[in-house]
Amino acid sequence: MMRNCLILIFFIFISSPAHAQDIKTAKVVYHNFQQTLSGWGYITPLGEGKAGLKIKIYRRAAGLSSNMPARIILGNKEIPAYVGSVYCKENITYCDILPVKKNPLPVFQFAKGVVVLKVYKSLAVPNSAIVDKEGKKFVIIKEDAGFAQLEKAHPFRKSVSNGAEGHSSLTGFTKKHIKTGLNDNNFTEVISGLKLGEEIVTKGSYEIFHQDIKKEYKVGD
Repeated sequence: MMRNCLILIFFIFISSPAHAQDIKTAKVVYHNFQQTLSGWGYITPLGEGKAGLKIKIYRRAAGLSSNMPARIILGNKEIPAYVGSVYCKENITYCDILPVKKNPLPVFQFAKGVVVLKVYKSLAVPNSAIVDKEGKKFVIIKEDAGFAQLEKAHPFRKSVSNGAEGHSSLTGFTKKHIKTGLNDNNFTEVISGLKLGEEIVTKGSYEIFHQDIKKEYKVGD
């Protein structure tokens, strides 16, 4: 009985139509991403009242060198830092991360060190825009008539999809498979599938994606 109730609740949730007031959108933009390398270790005294973080990276870290920008993460606190000495031994990379300013680091505390290998600009969408289905990433693109269709009493299309990539059961919205790269707390890198300035749904994308759960949609690889 309980299982049947849960299935019914889930079906009602994913089949409930999205409404215009529940939808938010944003443009595809350029965003700066950081290619980083991280490791854990203990903060140790370095003499002369100084302390630094010694981390281990369990491989030979190509491209890592002294003076690269870094940060030391202690709980919710991030301390600006830079890379000190780096050396490898038996396929393990040892790296000292030193605070930029004089910071009274708590010695012998376990912490995380993050080294910034490269900063680059790439197309990106907010993380909330992405719908993950069976390991593939999708977004919902809003066309000009998107909101107008949602505001109608019967937004569903009766016509069968003609097999074109990503058509939604709502006129004015298109499902699009994208290839993604790095992500941070706010944005996900888009490697292919979108263009700068396209308008995508950031709130309500999941509901639109699952508007018609009985229909099969063909999307490009």
